Amino acid sequence: MAVFSLAMAYGMWSLQAWGRRLAAAICMIDLPVEALGLMACEPTAFSLLGVASLFIDAAILIYISRPEIERQYIHEESGDEHEPVAEEKPSVPSL
Repeated sequence: MAVFSLAMAYGMWSLQAWGRRLAAAICMIDLPVEALGLMACEPTAFSLLGVASLFIDAAILIYISRPEIERQYIHEESGDEHEPVAEEKPSVPSL
């Protein structure tokens, strides 16, 4: 699991589309595993870590699903060079 996490971190740091997909996959796998682990054991200090892990995984999934974050990774899938996609600014009517 550590190898996948390291690969995910590298992929996301370098804005690789596969890094974002790997992060989503790891979080989606970890969510039910942590939930089952919490239901199967008695409440302990480790239960708090499990709850924290659930919230962190959910936060990561929500964050990487945001449109402005997705756009940062699209350029890799389309074959463009690694230049960040500029965000569009709303136009302000002139007086």
